[in-house]
Amino acid sequence: MSTNGATVTIDPPQEEDRGAWLTDLRKQAAEIREAHKYEGKITPALHAALLDLLYVPVPDTYIKHTPPVTGKPYHSTGLASAQPQIDQMNAVLGCHWRALTHFEDAGQTCKAVIVIGNNLAAVSLSPDGSLVIGDTAEILVIQDGWGSHERGSRGNIMKGATTNALKRVLAACGPGANVYRLDIDPELLGPQEGQSNWTGQHNGGGAPASPGLASDAQRKLIRGRAKDARLTDTDLANIMLVAGGGPGGAPTQPQQATEYCDQVLARLPRHLVDPVLEGIQAAQAGPQTPAPIPASDLAGLPPAPAPAPAQMPPAPVSTTLPAGRDGYAQPDLGALSNIVNPAQQ
Repeated sequence: MSTNGATVTIDPPQEEDRGAWLTDLRKQAAEIREAHKYEGKITPALHAALLDLLYVPVPDTYIKHTPPVTGKPYHSTGLASAQPQIDQMNAVLGCHWRALTHFEDAGQTCKAVIVIGNNLAAVSLSPDGSLVIGDTAEILVIQDGWGSHERGSRGNIMKGATTNALKRVLAACGPGANVYRLDIDPELLGPQEGQSNWTGQHNGGGAPASPGLASDAQRKLIRGRAKDARLTDTDLANIMLVAGGGPGGAPTQPQQATEYCDQVLARLPRHLVDPVLEGIQAAQAGPQTPAPIPASDLAGLPPAPAPAPAQMPPAPVSTTLPAGRDGYAQPDLGALSNIVNPAQQ
């Protein structure tokens, strides 16, 4: 590909990997349509059969973590663009879906409406944003929502408002639901009394606020916060293990530490998300530096002993990780320590 006479090289393996999930979705959707004797019309039964494909998680490569910035003073996890969701809708539903938009406040506010059905060219929005369904249209699903954007040129403002509205409404149809399935969205609720300002769950022990393991978005948030705090994978793994009621002891070699950290993070119970985020914050703050001692106060004191040789933490014992995904047996508070040293149990 060339741009203004310059050649731009696209890495084929990377592009192939990024598009592989869409190729697979199209193939599976075609098989389902054939099984339902599809003849150009989507039915409620066919839509129900395609739902699992609409809820296939968007790959992690499209998910981003954003630290606090001006105008958005909190950490957030979401999609960089609505395009992966649009691609997923096209791959699964083909021509049987449509997105319509309505703008207010000089383009700063956008209403997005998603319709699924047949003959959708007969569907439109009225000047006030109400859905108008023509006589020939057959609507199976309607989802709508609002988004806004305030900074930039008029074109950028409208583009940002459209993207913000579309991402949420498309997630309600399936694509991207794995990203936006958070307990409480920090964009909607700030810190509340008795609650953490990260996940909306109560702190202080007792029964977990919600069952199961941390969601994909919560794990993404933890990774992003650890990166912001410049923690190593060893540091992050130890923070999670301590939050789970066990000792530290994660590997220190970079490759081993990364693999081990991923294993612990994949088994992290949801009710430990807040304690882990608090541990990351504490690690980022670091130890308090004591005030310097005046030289006169040091006179006559014996010299400090030489530091003892550093002791390497014990290597983790290979063992089966605790079971886990929502709906299955979950590890308890101490279960994470089993990964490090099950012999202590």
